[in-house]
Order: sequence, then structure tokens, then C-alpha cells
Amino acid sequence: MIVDGIEYPEVQEVTEVRVLRSRRGFYLGREAVTEWSHGGYVPFDRCSGYFDTPEEARNALEQRP
Repeated sequence: MIVDGIEYPEVQEVTEVRVLRSRRGFYLGREAVTEWSHGGYVPFDRCSGYFDTPEEARNALEQRP
């Protein structure tokens, strides 16, 4: 699959940018289904810094072009 002009042979699907959570906090990013994820979504990229709350991240997502 080609994502943002780069070929990722192991990637089968990529989500739109959404609010995600990690140990560091909430962030905007995409998830992907890959050959090795057994049909589950795994983090693909991060499109922002970290936010303390999901509301802050949602506000940032709403302001994206």
C-alpha cells in the first residue's frame, strides 16, 4: 500500500487521523492493519504532540485543515 507517497508492502489499511492514546498522553495519529497485526489496528504514525486530555486532542483534530 502506498501512503503519503511511500510504499509500505506490509500495510493493508490505514485509518484517517484520529485521537489516539499512549502512556505519554493523547495525540493525533493514524493506525494501520498490517500483515503481522492479525487483523488488529496498530499505531502507524503520530501527527501532533501530546495532549493531557482527550478534549484537547479532539479540539486540535477539529482545527486540522
